[in-house]
Amino acid sequence: MGVDRIGEAEAASSRDRRVLLAGLALGGALLVTGFVVGGALADVAEAGVLAAPLIVVGVLAQLGRRRPEAAHAAWTIAALLALVTVAWLAAVARRTWPLDAQAVGVGLTLAATLAACTASPPAAGLIRALGLHAQDPVHRLAVALCTCLSLACLAPLIASGGRALLLDVMQAEGVASVESAADQLLPLLWIIPGSFALAGFGSVRNARATCRRLGLELPSARGLGLGVGAALALVPAALVLGTLLERGLAAVGVPVTHSDAMEQLFGLSTLTAGSGLALAIAAGVGEELAIRGLLQPRLGLVGANVVFAALHALQYCLDGVLVVFALGLAFGVLRQRTSTTVSIVSHVAYDFTLIALALLGVDV
Repeated sequence: MGVDRIGEAEAASSRDRRVLLAGLALGGALLVTGFVVGGALADVAEAGVLAAPLIVVGVLAQLGRRRPEAAHAAWTIAALLALVTVAWLAAVARRTWPLDAQAVGVGLTLAATLAACTASPPAAGLIRALGLHAQDPVHRLAVALCTCLSLACLAPLIASGGRALLLDVMQAEGVASVESAADQLLPLLWIIPGSFALAGFGSVRNARATCRRLGLELPSARGLGLGVGAALALVPAALVLGTLLERGLAAVGVPVTHSDAMEQLFGLSTLTAGSGLALAIAAGVGEELAIRGLLQPRLGLVGANVVFAALHALQYCLDGVLVVFALGLAFGVLRQRTSTTVSIVSHVAYDFTLIALALLGVDV
C-alpha cells in the first residue's frame, strides 16, 4: 500500500495534458460515431461502454484535487454509474431468477447503501486505515466505487445461494460467447489508455511517473522466467483446488461451476489457438493493469484481490470465485515482489495454458 505524493512525482507537462485531452476527445468521438455509424466502429464503442464512464470519473477526480467543481462532477457521475449498475443487475435477476429476484434486490440495495456509507464523512477512519488520504477525492471515490461494484457483483451470488447470474442468463437464453481474436482484444483499446488516465497521466503525472505508479517496467529474462514458471505451477494447483472446492460445496448443496457452463461462457467449442491467445492476452493485460497495477498499491494485496474476485462473481459460482481469489493472491504477491509487467506475463501464460489444455481435449 502507498499514498500518493504528487509533489514527489514528475508532474504532468502541458504536452501531457494535451495528450490526455486529445485521448478523451478521441474516446468520446469513438463512442458516438460507433453507435451512429455501426459496423466495426460499433464493436469498438461497445467494448468501451463499461470503461468510458470509469475513465471520466477518474480523470475528474484527479482534477478535483485542485478544482472542487471537478470533484463534485466526479461524485455525481459515479453515483449515477452505481445506480445504473444496481438497477441493471436487479432487472436481469428479475427476468432470470423470478423466485430469487426479491432477495437479490435486497442484496443490491444493501450494496448501494454500504457503498454510500463509505463515501460519507464517518468513513474517513476506514479510508485512513487503508493508508489513504480521507480528504483526497481520488482515494475516497476509489474506495466508494470499489465497494459498490464488489458488493453489487457479490449480491446475486449470495442471494441466490451461490449461483452465477451471467451463466444462468446465457443458459436460459441459449447463447454462447463466440468472438474472434480481434473482438477479444478490443477492450484493451480502452483499458490500457484508461489505466494511464486513472493513474494520473496528463493530470498530475507524466508518462514515466505513471508507469512507475502502475508498476510497469521492462522485465528481465529472470522476471519473464519467473512469470511463466509461476503460471505453470499455478495451473495444477488451481485445478486441484477447484476440484476440492467443487466436491466439498456440492456435498453440502451449494451450486458449483460445471465445465459445460464454462464451455458456453468462453465459447470453447469455437475457440481457436489464435482467439484463445487473444483471450488470454485481453484478460491478463486488462485485469493485471486494473487490479494489480491501479488498485493494489492503494487498497493493498487483500483489498484489491477482494475486488478482483468479486468482479468474477457474475460468471462463476462460489467455487470458481474462491479459486479466482487464490489466483489473485498469487499474482498479487508476484506483483509485490517484481512488477505488474511480470504479473501480466504470468496471468497471460496461466490463461493460455488452460485454454491450450481445453483445446487438446483435457477437462479443465
